Amino acid sequence: MSQIKWNYLILSYLALFCLGLIDNTRGAFYPEFLRQMDFSASEGSRLFSVVALSGFIMNFTTRYWLPHVGIVKAILASLFFMFLGTIMVSLMPFFMEFKHSMLIISGLCLGLGIGGSTISMNLLVTKAAPPRLMSRAFSGLHSTYGVSSLIAPLLFNFLFVLLGKWNLAYLCLSFFPLVIFSFYLLKNLPDIGEIPKTPLKAPVNLFQRLPFGLMLASYVVSEILVSTRLVYFLTENERMPLTQANYLLALFFLGLAFGRIAFSVLKIPGSLTFHLLISHALTLLFFYLGLSNHYFLALTGLTMSWFFPTTMAWLQTHFNSGIEFMTASVLTLTGFLLLGMHDLFGRVVEMYDVKVAFLMGPLASIISLLVLIFIEVRRKLQSS
Repeated sequence: MSQIKWNYLILSYLALFCLGLIDNTRGAFYPEFLRQMDFSASEGSRLFSVVALSGFIMNFTTRYWLPHVGIVKAILASLFFMFLGTIMVSLMPFFMEFKHSMLIISGLCLGLGIGGSTISMNLLVTKAAPPRLMSRAFSGLHSTYGVSSLIAPLLFNFLFVLLGKWNLAYLCLSFFPLVIFSFYLLKNLPDIGEIPKTPLKAPVNLFQRLPFGLMLASYVVSEILVSTRLVYFLTENERMPLTQANYLLALFFLGLAFGRIAFSVLKIPGSLTFHLLISHALTLLFFYLGLSNHYFLALTGLTMSWFFPTTMAWLQTHFNSGIEFMTASVLTLTGFLLLGMHDLFGRVVEMYDVKVAFLMGPLASIISLLVLIFIEVRRKLQSS
C-alpha cells in the first residue's frame, strides 16, 4: 500500500471529530442537566459512569466482535449509537417519569458508540495510510480530537445562548454523527483489511504490569475529572455563570491541543521520564494555584498535554516486545479506574461538597507521580 486511501482516512477523522464533540459536551451542560432533571450528584454521575462501563466492555471484547463486523461497519454502527445516545439524553426533560431508565439506556448507547469507535478508527488509520505516512496520519487523528474538544464547549455555549435550553443545544449536536453515518451508509464503502484473531501474549506477569497501568490510569483519571467536572465545580462551588465556566473548559482543551501539537513538532531536551516528571510537577503546582485563581485550573490542560503520548513512547523503552499487549493492558486498568472515579465523585459530593470531590484530581496526579518514581527506581536497582 503506497498511497493514502482517503475515503477511509477521512472517515476515521470524521468519526473521531464526532466522538470529541459528543463526549466533551457532557461536561459543559452537566450543571444544567442536574438542575433540570433534579438528579443528585450521585445519580447524575451515571451520565459518565454508564458510558464508561459500556465503552469499557466494548474495548475489552473487541477481539471477539470486530473480526466479524469489520472496521468500516463498526465505525458506522458506532456513529449511529452516538446519535441514539445524544437524542435520548436530549429528550429526557420531556419524559421525566422515565428519566432514570432513559439515563441508563442513553449511557449504554453513548458508551457503545464511543467505545466501539475508539479502537475501530485507530485500526482504520493503520489500514488507510502507508507505513511512511503512518506517524503523520496518527498526528492528524489526535489533532482532530483536540480541535473537536476545543470546539465542544464553545459550540455548546453558542447554541445554549441561542436556544436557551441545554437539551436543545445537545440535540443539535446529534446532527453531526447522523449526517456522517447516513453519507457513508449510502456511499456503501467496502471494508478494508483483516483483523487477526490470534490473542496477544503478555510480556510480563500481572504483578509486574500493574504499576504501569496504575501510573497511566491515575493520570487519565486526573485529566478526565477536570474535563468532565471543571464546569460543575466552577458553577456550584464558585457560583460562576455557566457560559463563563465553559470558556475556561475551552481553555483547558486549548491547552491540551496546543501542548500535544507543540510536543510532536518541537524537539524538547531531556529524557522521557524527565518529561513525565515535569508534567506532574507543573500540573500539581497549577492545581494548587487554581484554588485561588481558577485560570490555573484551566491551564492544567497545557501541563497535562504531553503526558499521555509521552507515556506511550516511555512504555516502549520498558518493553521492546509485547507493546501491543501492554498498551491494551494499561488501557483496561484505566477503564476500571474511570468507572470508580465517576461513581466516587458523586458520592463524595453528597457526603462532603464538590470542592472536596474535585481534589480527587490532584490526588490522582500524586498517585501517578509516586508510581512513576517507584517504577524508575525499581528499574535502576534491577539494572545495577
